[in-house]
Amino acid sequence: MDENGIIEVCDTFSLRSSQGYSGSTKWGPHLSISCPLAIKNHNDPDDYNLSCSVSATADAPSLVRCFSFNCAFKGSFYNMLYQATVARGNPPHLVALLQKIEPTEKFTLTSSFARNEKANISQVEAMKPAILPARDLDVLPEGRMERFAGSVPKYALSRGISIESCKAWGLGHDQQYKRLVFPVRRYDGKLIGLSGRDYTGEARSKYHNYAGLDKSRFLFGEHFLKKDQPIIIVEGQIDAIITWQTLQLPTVAILGEGFSQIHAKTIGAFTPPVIYLFPDNDPPGRLGAEKVEYILHGRAPMKLMVPPLDMDPGDMSTDQIKKAFAQAKSIQDRIVWE
Repeated sequence: MDENGIIEVCDTFSLRSSQGYSGSTKWGPHLSISCPLAIKNHNDPDDYNLSCSVSATADAPSLVRCFSFNCAFKGSFYNMLYQATVARGNPPHLVALLQKIEPTEKFTLTSSFARNEKANISQVEAMKPAILPARDLDVLPEGRMERFAGSVPKYALSRGISIESCKAWGLGHDQQYKRLVFPVRRYDGKLIGLSGRDYTGEARSKYHNYAGLDKSRFLFGEHFLKKDQPIIIVEGQIDAIITWQTLQLPTVAILGEGFSQIHAKTIGAFTPPVIYLFPDNDPPGRLGAEKVEYILHGRAPMKLMVPPLDMDPGDMSTDQIKKAFAQAKSIQDRIVWE
């Protein structure tokens, strides 16, 4: 299978893929992709790391090797995709893809003749430089969110998030692992990650960032940012949605990774007339706000919104949030806590 065929497979299976690599003399051209068998062989069924290496060749079936310790699959790419299709319950669109690639990718005598015929037909085309389709490696296929879309757990409503806000932010439900799922979108609206919030209270970690999300580069809610409008910065996803829902102003969350220079550039690109810091009112929240202020200092006027002591914005009532907004104090040289 050539590079274009592998990319088509990845798009159909909602997998991540790299640009093609020329490879070594021994291994030849290949692409790195996320493992189709993560759903059954990896600890994280949503493992989106580029753990698989797939050979790219127009005149032979592709071979694949997964370097994940839990999987370590090695062999026919077709066989891997067949197993992955079965593991997903044989959905029609994946069965159709298998039927399409079987004549050239399955190791049979018939497929050998089919490959030879394909090679002869494309001999002239092979003389032309191969051009791979441009791939935005930050962007995830929308299919990554499909398995969670269509419903939200009652937990979302219990936290004060309205049905309208659930729809506006595209929230979902990981029913298997009991999580409220937040799609994370880039400033242009493209999906770049998924984050899940446990609502049972029994998980080891409250939040689960599905593989592929780079929290150091992206802000939750940045797709709602608009030029020359105020921006509110909070800590968590629920904080962001509740604040946005109440004040109807662009609100972004840091996602717990710390505020970076890349985050600052994203904020600065929208030239806000004022930036509101709305941290959790506890020692870690205050420290985090001071770091954000330090990085953003001088980019725009800043104001501080303060929740009641030991309270998060996501736990505040509508009236409390409006009051914190109305009483926001300008930050001069540094934040002064009262």
